[in-house]
Amino acid sequence: MTKVLHLGSPTHERVKKWALGHWWTIEPLVRHTLFPDFAPPSIRWSVKGPDYAISGRLRAQGNSDLLVLVHGLGGSHESFYMHAAALRGDRMGLDVLRLNLAGADHNADTFYHAGFHNDLRLALQSPSLAGYRNIYVMGFSLGGHITLRGACEGLDTRVRAVAAISPPLDIGESVRAIDRWLDAVYRQHVLGGLKAMYTSVYERVGGPISKEEALRITKIADWDEHVVAPTHGFDSARHYWESESIGSNIAQVDLPALLVVSRHDPMVKYGTVKPSLAHASPSTLVRTVGQGGGHVSIARINLELPGMAGTGDVQTQVIAWLKAQGRKRG
Repeated sequence: MTKVLHLGSPTHERVKKWALGHWWTIEPLVRHTLFPDFAPPSIRWSVKGPDYAISGRLRAQGNSDLLVLVHGLGGSHESFYMHAAALRGDRMGLDVLRLNLAGADHNADTFYHAGFHNDLRLALQSPSLAGYRNIYVMGFSLGGHITLRGACEGLDTRVRAVAAISPPLDIGESVRAIDRWLDAVYRQHVLGGLKAMYTSVYERVGGPISKEEALRITKIADWDEHVVAPTHGFDSARHYWESESIGSNIAQVDLPALLVVSRHDPMVKYGTVKPSLAHASPSTLVRTVGQGGGHVSIARINLELPGMAGTGDVQTQVIAWLKAQGRKRG
């Protein structure tokens, strides 16, 4: 017997919200592709560490406060959400650094992973950023995870607050969820960025598997097992996930932190995030968005942040909250 999906039924409502979660994720990217909303003019920025260099784009207008943006898995400083946040930060009187994690610019001899918070620390130690009085860090997706790991391990003393938008908190559970066949489109999009990055590294210094083998990988779990783990000294993908996930250590974040997650995120499933949220530290403010939230991109909704008017889009509200924490800490 054919099952009928009645409009207004609980099942119909779940399907509707599931579909809208995809829409809220994809629509901003399509809109940016058709009608680009680019970041303000910026200069190429880089800093060299003991083993490799990282780069980015710096919008320096002589402000005393700096907003550092960290991209997600397979992204870069050119990702649409990085442009959007840089534009809003500039309008709100902040200098802005759109940071490339190691390898994202295709010019490094290594590449990042979910716990690579040393890139963030290296960036903040750059002499070119020494003049800033207050620094705020805003990470997206995996960049949000890295931001929280940095806040847990300790960052520059000028960092007043951090924010993570759609961060995976349990890497292993997030990987297992996105590796389902239903999420093939998102998975291939992410793997496309990772494969381009690995190819550029492999052509300079080689790697644990050949370029051809890497290009044949279709699951994030296999990528972590055969590329990430051997490159970075983990015994296995499971070892990597368990040692680097912030979820078990989220209570140790002692900076003011804001987490924005979505119940209908099609890439970082809410079920993989929810268990860790219960252990967030007292300094961490969590906002869970229902209707109106996809992955990274969240509709115009009032986050009801303490002391905030709730006007503007979500990125604007988050940046305003970050600035408010800077004023409090002085």
